[in-house]
Amino acid sequence: MSKSACVERKQFWESCRRLDDDLSSSVKAFMEIGRDRNRMVHDDFGSFSLEKTSEEIYETYRIGSRFVDWVPQALREYCSIEEGSAHNSG
Repeated sequence: MSKSACVERKQFWESCRRLDDDLSSSVKAFMEIGRDRNRMVHDDFGSFSLEKTSEEIYETYRIGSRFVDWVPQALREYCSIEEGSAHNSG
């Protein structure tokens, strides 16, 4: 993969993220859930203490799930753009 292809990919994902402030907060929530999960699993599970209520955890999950729902659509869009550029250059 060429360096320019990597730059194009990064620019695509950055432009997607900038288009939607809700998506940005959804990515943050998704990452927060992952960070909490990793702390719980990789630290001592028996003595792990999460300073969040079940409602706060669920709200973070609900916000973060928007990102999970968005990813397949964005990948399809990206692949169709990449296919189009491959046909145009070849």
